[in-house]
Amino acid sequence: EARGAKAVSAPEVNYEYQFDKIFFLRCIRLLRKSLPQMCSWDGLVIFFFLVLIFPPLVTQFLFNILPGMTMKSLIDRNGPSFLNNMMITGLVGFADAAISGFNFFLSLYLALRLRSNLTRHLHSRYVNGDMPYKLSR
Repeated sequence: EARGAKAVSAPEVNYEYQFDKIFFLRCIRLLRKSLPQMCSWDGLVIFFFLVLIFPPLVTQFLFNILPGMTMKSLIDRNGPSFLNNMMITGLVGFADAAISGFNFFLSLYLALRLRSNLTRHLHSRYVNGDMPYKLSR
């Protein structure tokens, strides 16, 4: 330290975190308007989307096991077992591709439906059929 310099301590910072109730209520209201009823087509899509999250876990697990089984059948020179393992690997790959593609489609479809529901709600609430701008030539 230089001569004559005073030691400065860091100021105490008191962070107070508060719960913003109004923001939370607005988020809940927007979710209610954008999310569909569970007894509707969109609710069924959400259900399928949640259910189809788990089969790719199974197919990925099988993809980790099957190469070892296939190599064992090659080392043992067991032709029928090798062909069986290769067919199972192909079926698991097909199932994984189909389920992953369907999950991707459902996620895009769901995002589009939620955005359209929210846009429809905001348009009906704030625009109310009035034209907010004037078209001119």
